[in-house]
Amino acid sequence: MRQVLSKLNHSFSSVYSAITLVIIFVLYLVIGAVVDYLYGPKISNSLIFNGPFFIFLLSLVTLSLVVSFLKKFPIRTRLLGIHLTHIGLITICVSTIVSTFTSVKGHIELLEKSEVKTAMLDQYQAQLRERSSGKTLYIDLNFSVRPQGLNLDFGPVYLISYLPYSEKFHANFKSTGDNSAVVLKESRYLSGVNSELIYLSSSRLDHPTSMKDGNLEIVLFNQSMLNCLENLSNVNPACSVYTRRKSISLLKKEYCLTNKYALKEDGFYSLGNECKMQKVKLEVVGDSYKYRLNKFLEDTGLKLEYRYSSNFKKHDSDILKFYEKGNTQKIYQMKLGETREIIDSEGRFYDLKFHNKEFKLPFDIRLDKISKQNNESSYELSISDQKYILNLKNSKANISGWLISLDPLSPHTPKKVKLNVSFDPTRIYKVMGLVIFGFSLLVLGFQRRIS
Repeated sequence: MRQVLSKLNHSFSSVYSAITLVIIFVLYLVIGAVVDYLYGPKISNSLIFNGPFFIFLLSLVTLSLVVSFLKKFPIRTRLLGIHLTHIGLITICVSTIVSTFTSVKGHIELLEKSEVKTAMLDQYQAQLRERSSGKTLYIDLNFSVRPQGLNLDFGPVYLISYLPYSEKFHANFKSTGDNSAVVLKESRYLSGVNSELIYLSSSRLDHPTSMKDGNLEIVLFNQSMLNCLENLSNVNPACSVYTRRKSISLLKKEYCLTNKYALKEDGFYSLGNECKMQKVKLEVVGDSYKYRLNKFLEDTGLKLEYRYSSNFKKHDSDILKFYEKGNTQKIYQMKLGETREIIDSEGRFYDLKFHNKEFKLPFDIRLDKISKQNNESSYELSISDQKYILNLKNSKANISGWLISLDPLSPHTPKKVKLNVSFDPTRIYKVMGLVIFGFSLLVLGFQRRIS
């Protein structure tokens, strides 16, 4: 045991190990800065600066400093500068390690004349609240850059997975009698400008069945309705389901319009002239855009899915997947910030939320006024009955250890502002460590001059 302790003491107290650790630590910080520049603070903070390897590496550096400091006991005047250097660095390192577990970081969004008492933390949460009793369940979801399988029993629902950095995906599935189509929408004057793919489906799950552009209307019908429109009559079997609700004359009045077009596998068909289904061409023109049939799928429905993407710059949303226990065949997807109504087998109503975790602030924040002068916006805040003005030159306010600052990455609208809120109980110790370290450099310089 003594030999092991002796080897550890030798390893951590040697100059070479200390230099190696410092080099690795600096390289790690450089990597963190590069990740922050490329992908933003969300990923750099969660993976680099608050990740387990950062804490492990910082712990090794701290241990090396402590062993080296203890090895130089008792304290001698001629080594005062070195002792103070170790004390300052140890204070900074220990404070940083503690702050990763105790600090609070979040944001708030304020409209002019509005007031908030809670901040949204940089952590996600699934919340289920029963309406009648008010009983609420919570599950915290730690941010990750990779999908997380949850497999959690959560009241009347079952949480399947959490997908960060997901992208929309239009998935097709077999659905007899349904039609789906993809239409290319682009500027009617300049080809390829403001182009967009529009997804239509008669299955009516996540996609619309029609689209409008001024007087122009494009409609995608299921196969039964198409067969009915090709021969509008009471004797057409395909029309029987529709004539139960309305007469043929009402169907013609609703659908047989000059500027209305039906989509089929070979293009657009005009529904004017008593719905004679006259083919136009592969392209029709509206008031602002022109439309071209890109793809037509028979006996196919469309549903909107979100799939994980490794592209950290481009993503639609963080997604929570779940299913209701009464219907295990259908998987639901919630975007961050959404609320869904859930009904259990006994008819009780619930509200399922997927949102940022809330934290109650020890003070109220009110945005009293937004003013603009010389193209620079100023925000007048009332915090604990005190007035603060934040702008580009003075973007931070300190209230009882809480740091409130303008979010530099968020665009500020004329009526709305986003503020970052943080609290670090070890901030004073970090400042003390920096002061001691700075003073130690002065002492070292003074001792070198007199020696």
